[in-house]
Amino acid sequence: MYNSLPSRKQNRTGKFILGVLLLVATVVGIVIWSFQSNPSSGGSPTTGSVKEKSSTGKPAIPFTGFTLQPGDRISYDFTSQGALTMGPSDSASPATALQIHESGRLNIHIYTTTSVGWLAGFAWENVKLNLYDGQSEQDKTPADLAGPEIMAVMDKSGRIGQVRVPLSLSDEARNNWRDVLAHWQVILPQNTFNLKWTRVEDDATGSYVAQYSAKSALTPLSIDKNKLRYLRVNADNPALVATYHITSSAKISFDGYQRSIHGTEKVEVGGVNDLPRASTAGEYAFVLANFSKGGATAPPDTSKYTLMAWAIEFGPESAPPEEDGDFAANVQDLVNTIAAGAFGTPEQVRTAGKIIDQIKKDPALTDQLLDELRGDNVPKKLGSAILGILGAAGTPAAQYDLLAVAASSDWPSDFRQMALFSYVQTDNPMPEADNALKALFEQGGDFSSSALLVFAAIGDKVRTSDPTRFQQINDYISVVANAPNLSLNDLVVVLDAIGNLGPLQVPDVVTKAIQNENDLVRAAAIASLTRINTPAAFTLVNNAINNDPSSNVQVAGIKALVGLEKTAAVSDLATIAANGKSVPAREEALTLISNFTKISPIVSMTISTAAQSDPAPEVRDYATKLLSTLPGNMPASITTPTP
Repeated sequence: MYNSLPSRKQNRTGKFILGVLLLVATVVGIVIWSFQSNPSSGGSPTTGSVKEKSSTGKPAIPFTGFTLQPGDRISYDFTSQGALTMGPSDSASPATALQIHESGRLNIHIYTTTSVGWLAGFAWENVKLNLYDGQSEQDKTPADLAGPEIMAVMDKSGRIGQVRVPLSLSDEARNNWRDVLAHWQVILPQNTFNLKWTRVEDDATGSYVAQYSAKSALTPLSIDKNKLRYLRVNADNPALVATYHITSSAKISFDGYQRSIHGTEKVEVGGVNDLPRASTAGEYAFVLANFSKGGATAPPDTSKYTLMAWAIEFGPESAPPEEDGDFAANVQDLVNTIAAGAFGTPEQVRTAGKIIDQIKKDPALTDQLLDELRGDNVPKKLGSAILGILGAAGTPAAQYDLLAVAASSDWPSDFRQMALFSYVQTDNPMPEADNALKALFEQGGDFSSSALLVFAAIGDKVRTSDPTRFQQINDYISVVANAPNLSLNDLVVVLDAIGNLGPLQVPDVVTKAIQNENDLVRAAAIASLTRINTPAAFTLVNNAINNDPSSNVQVAGIKALVGLEKTAAVSDLATIAANGKSVPAREEALTLISNFTKISPIVSMTISTAAQSDPAPEVRDYATKLLSTLPGNMPASITTPTP
């Protein structure tokens, strides 16, 4: 059962055709799902016969995952009942309330075993979807909902990948299936002794972070599943995700397959930017009605079926390319290499490269990396390597996983911080990251500053590919920067964020901060000019180098100058190395100019002169050490190379 909000245009006209809108799904706007269980006549959802059968007369044994076989048939009694309240963005205006109830028999037929898991058919029997608006009850069951089976590939973890439906299946029926499959799906960890694991999953509303936990690794397994937040919503405006507030949990009894699922869910959305306010609250239940084994049968002819968008970022697993080897073996090699103290060595880099290649070709493999990260006492270096691999891979699945770790309090603080900074590696940061990072910043706490810095860095990455998005990020940073009464720490963070972003012009907050009496603030303000290539920025940087009394500010200016001028900074660095106002400034100029040895003959001469005649002995010693690192270890060997 599902419901959708009207489009903005429909809000303005006030034409809420509720009975129709509930069956149009994401075509007209955002989709909200609501459920509430209706206990069957045989017992309550929490004390039915399924729980008794799965927990009596059978000793607990180690959990082994799914045990499905071709010919298995599973049936569930499904009930859901919930309330939808929907109204205009003005909370003072009257809202419209609906009661929604769905029930039916869900039948699942396991047809074949595949290279990745199973091919399963799903079908409804005696399914009914009713709406009650306070005056009358209406039957809104899609006419084709209880029609032919839909076919789904389910991998060995339980993730539903490719879904095929009849070509003629209505949008209403498709959305119902998206809803039901998402709530029936249980994704297990690769290591079945993991008691906590995180997944990014999809439903018709979008992509969300799911956290699983189990009290024991023995069967029958009792699993808690909590839906934390949406990372993406299926709408034409990615900003909508920021308006979603969700509380969702499910209790699952698992013994070779799902024996029962009982969940509650509450969603509140809208109320900003002319979006209607809406909230849903309800419960849902899948209670095992029958399980039987039989001979394998051929699946139906799917020549008149089509793929249904379901879990776009996660297709069925494919065999890893031969040259990259086995994925699990590569991950174990990574673990062993780091355990042997070889973090950062060419061997570790080669292994990481194989894993990155495999993730790019098969995004579903990111689940296995998250499971490795979930182990007990995972070393920080291994965590850094795994999160770095996800950032370097940059696939949608990898990006979602990084955001899930960063946003979830269930993960260790070190890993959350590393996930944020690993996200900066992604070449094409997805728009959904913007709202996830803004939400993390706005909630405050230990990760607020890092989230803002990463958000700003994303702006710099998209300035050319998506100027509109760059401007939106720029506007957000500007609002944060101009907030009244910023603390000293917050001001420095804002200045660092401006440095990561690189606005088109020097912001007023930077100009004011350069006049601050605190030299750390002035240094941060000067550093923030590194990506602002304007005459005003050059003037401020040169003034800091030549006139600011603080060596910290002078050094920040020298670094900013190189960021602005790139290779053209060599002559200026040579001048500062000879005449800089402080020892730290001259040493910084020598350090930076040494990076240009291959493109300028004046580098060795500048360093040699400092080694012989700088008035400060510490500068002379430093320059002497730098000379020993130059090619040939002697200035005479430096020639003018071809740029």
